[in-house]
Amino acid sequence: MPPNSEATFQRRLLGAIALPIVLLVLLTGLSIWQTIGLLSEMQWVDHTDQVISQANRVQKLLLDQETGIRGYLIAGEAEFLEPYEQGRSQIEAAIDQLADLVSDNPPQVEQVNQLELQQAAWHEDAVRSIQRKQQGGTEPIAELRDRKRQMDVLRSRIARFINIEEQLPDRRVQTVQQTARRVIATRIGLGAIVGAMLAYFSGRQLQKVAQTFQQILRSLQQSLAERDVAEAALRASEERFRRAILAAPLPIMLHTETGEVVQINRQWTQITGYTIAEIPTIADWTDRAYGDRKHQARADIARLYDLDEAIAEGEAVVTTRSGDRRTWEFFSAPVGQLSSGDRLVISTAIDITDRLGIEQQIRESYNLLQTFIESTTDAIFIKDRSGRCLLLNERTAQILGGTKSEILGKDEYELLPPDIAQAVQEADRQIMNSGRGQTFEEQIPEHGELRTFLSTKDPYRNAQGQIAGVIGISRDITDRKRAEEKLMRSTQRLRALQDIDHAILRVDSPAEIAQAALDRLQQIIQCDQAAVVLFDFEAETLEVLAGAIENNLAGSVLAIADSIDSERLRQRPNLLYIEDLAAWNDRAALGDRLLSAGYRSFLAMALLLENRLMGDLLLIARSPHAFSAEDQEIVQEVTNQLAIAIAQSKLRHQLQQYAAELEQRVADRTAALAEMNQELEAFTYSVSHDLRAPLRTMQGFAQALLEDYGGELDEFGKSYIESIVEDATQMESLIADLLSYSRLTRAQISPHSVNLDEVVTAALNQIRTQIEEKQAKVSIASPLGQVFAHRPTLVQGLVNLISNAIKFVESGVEPQIAIRSKSEQKECDWIRLEIVDNGLGIAPEHQERIFRVFERLHGVETYPGTGIGLAIVRKGIDRMGGRVGVESGLGQGSCFWMALPKAVQTSTVKTHDAPSDSSH
Repeated sequence: MPPNSEATFQRRLLGAIALPIVLLVLLTGLSIWQTIGLLSEMQWVDHTDQVISQANRVQKLLLDQETGIRGYLIAGEAEFLEPYEQGRSQIEAAIDQLADLVSDNPPQVEQVNQLELQQAAWHEDAVRSIQRKQQGGTEPIAELRDRKRQMDVLRSRIARFINIEEQLPDRRVQTVQQTARRVIATRIGLGAIVGAMLAYFSGRQLQKVAQTFQQILRSLQQSLAERDVAEAALRASEERFRRAILAAPLPIMLHTETGEVVQINRQWTQITGYTIAEIPTIADWTDRAYGDRKHQARADIARLYDLDEAIAEGEAVVTTRSGDRRTWEFFSAPVGQLSSGDRLVISTAIDITDRLGIEQQIRESYNLLQTFIESTTDAIFIKDRSGRCLLLNERTAQILGGTKSEILGKDEYELLPPDIAQAVQEADRQIMNSGRGQTFEEQIPEHGELRTFLSTKDPYRNAQGQIAGVIGISRDITDRKRAEEKLMRSTQRLRALQDIDHAILRVDSPAEIAQAALDRLQQIIQCDQAAVVLFDFEAETLEVLAGAIENNLAGSVLAIADSIDSERLRQRPNLLYIEDLAAWNDRAALGDRLLSAGYRSFLAMALLLENRLMGDLLLIARSPHAFSAEDQEIVQEVTNQLAIAIAQSKLRHQLQQYAAELEQRVADRTAALAEMNQELEAFTYSVSHDLRAPLRTMQGFAQALLEDYGGELDEFGKSYIESIVEDATQMESLIADLLSYSRLTRAQISPHSVNLDEVVTAALNQIRTQIEEKQAKVSIASPLGQVFAHRPTLVQGLVNLISNAIKFVESGVEPQIAIRSKSEQKECDWIRLEIVDNGLGIAPEHQERIFRVFERLHGVETYPGTGIGLAIVRKGIDRMGGRVGVESGLGQGSCFWMALPKAVQTSTVKTHDAPSDSSH
């Protein structure tokens, strides 16, 4: 073979091997990249649906809370709080879950954070409103409006949040669709191009290879005569051929009809793992590579030897030495005979395993796209420029009322009513002309019912980039729209009822209450006349409390019998609605008069208080069927509020009358008590003066007698005189204590902030002589705090308690007294001041008795005193609004305490020795 022919053969062989490999690698990489992008976009679409679903759930929980609290505030029944309690228990977890879902979107995360803060603020206001309602209070209009404004902000924020999220799936679905179309178009196009190129190029190259081999053989046959001369050249050519086969990028095998494998190249060994020593025959190759399919493989190979010049090709699955199963596309052709006469066949293969995998991925991606389109509850469709349906899912067919096969190829006018078809076609034409997608609402009939769909449509472009039609997605939002309209009507109704409630609360008298309710009610419900009447069944009369009925204005009093029989009125249902007075045969006198005056609709709602009929709220209209079921519900709610408000107004006026009478009685009683106190004070002064004058005379004469004639008296006589002096002194102390007790009973005491440390110091200074005589030890745990008290009265009480603590100790025992304080929680903050001693102690059965006047547990001769000191202490503490008591046991000392309201916050109490002027 000439050198240029050999080079041409090598180039052709290398080109036949390299081009398919390069094309397959490019196709594989492009397919994998497009598939990953498609899956990513589809996952984001699902994620957006989850976010919107969770946001709607948060909105529903907020709505449940608002509905629950409004129902409770209106009705006052705890059962209305169930939606509120359920919403409150779930709202925080729902908002946290929503924040997790949008954690990849900082603006939306900020929206969720603001939503959580505003919901918490609204919840705090709601809790206060519930507590106020539970305590019987009325919610101020300002707080109600503020809470409503907060809820409106919450709704608006959620609406903006959902609107942002709803825009995302449109763009993502569009991206998924465009990506899917590109994937499908690219894979189909590239697959076709690659297949065609591979088939054409490989066949052409192999034909040229076969022709080359045939030329070589013919050349060998022609040069047989010149064998000796051409033998060297032939060996060189065979060596080049062998090297070409060995170096070929595709696996190549030469084999004979006897089953001998003449040669395999490096690529064959590299791919299969088998050397020629391991597969010296076709039988060895088929045993190793084909396994159970070896007999079929041998039969296919045997047919190759019958070929003439044709090329045989086919696919087969071979197993490599490592156990991998690879799919090969074989090309085989006869290349003549060997010198032995055996026919020789050359077989080459292309590993198409990766290509088949890519094709499988393309099919799976297409199936996945079809599954997504069919599984969604939205309608998905593609139409051409004429409006004919090119592609649709099952939901689209369900809406249009046919099967997919019946709808394909039809336009809007064949599927929809003419007016709707024209509107749809105009919208599609606008999208195709502008080249931009749109999202809008449209009305489409489904099973005879006109339903609202939220449609997103975009221009559909062909492979050349030209607009070929419209691709769209439509979601049925009919139920959502109806729910929004119902919620809006409910909100308007609730706002109107709240206005009525506030109008009722702003007025006082029953007539004003009724008129305010009628004014607001007539703004909600259209009627020609409205009135509130009250019944007096004992007098058989009715009073027009507000409004007007016929020509009877507010304040008119009429006989019940002139309008309706009294017994019939009592037996009438609570709600009486006559849709058309002309068609009502059982009309009472009032009905006849109203009909003759041109009125046709009549609505009466009973005002009930504890199931007792107290009156009616009447609405009258000139048109028949004037009042809807919703109007009747509103009237019933207003009537319930009105009945309670009128009853409360009457009760309030009665209470005001009773309060005025009570105040007059208290004033009369106070004046009488003041007169008695003046008489008592005059009596006390008189007794004090009359008793003290002879007492001082007796005491003075006895003292003078003792001083002037003491030397002339014996000891017995002196003891008499000393006894007179002591008894006179005791009598004077008793009179002083009685006067102190009396003054405490009558005196005006004005408590103010008092420092207990200063009061204790003042008390100790008053009895300093007694402390020094008894060598008493007094310790004070400062600071003691500040209380609301009358300082002089408190000092006198402390003097009495400390003096008793010094006095009532066993003979020979040094008095030990500790003064301390501690805080108490009662209705308010209190400070309890304690005086603890080491005295005789008091048995439990005597602890209450000692605070009475003249009550003593020991004789005067042992422990002197008047028996009034503790009574003065109790009277003084009671007058200051405090409490006093004792904790003691015989032989265990005593702890006398007094508790008074705390004035200011004190620092931490710390026990220490009293200062030098109060420690003795």
